[in-house]
Amino acid sequence: MLRKAFFPLLALLTLLPWNLGVAQTTAPPAERAVRSRMEAVTAAWGTMDAAKILPFYSTDPDGVFFDLSPLEYRGAATFIPSSLRGLSDDQSISLIIRGDARIHLMTPDSAWTTATVDLGQVHKDGKKETMPIRWTSVWSKTNGQWIIVHDHWSAPMP
Repeated sequence: MLRKAFFPLLALLTLLPWNLGVAQTTAPPAERAVRSRMEAVTAAWGTMDAAKILPFYSTDPDGVFFDLSPLEYRGAATFIPSSLRGLSDDQSISLIIRGDARIHLMTPDSAWTTATVDLGQVHKDGKKETMPIRWTSVWSKTNGQWIIVHDHWSAPMP
């Protein structure tokens, strides 16, 4: 009986898509594009150059952005230079996205993301520090490019 059932079962298994596991772990193109932009914007922040960071952000002057301090910024043109002034004691910074990054596609042209990021700082006096921070952002695909329309950075209490 088992032998008779083996061949039909084998035939059925050959019809199933064997890449099911691959399909579940391979991100859709939009998700890959957003993840790539996440990596690129954190690298841009590492340059500490507003001109390299600004292209990743919406130009809407009413856009709301939250940083570690102060409470709120209106517009990326205010948010980015002010945040960089907050890093003026630093010789360099690095932002490394941990493996917990999540991308939630809402529409083909909008997504929200979450991640824990390790902020590495080398102060001008040579002292080094690392601190975990949380990053939540809202992305919009505009003119074929994913840009941040809302950013929220926060640090856990010590």
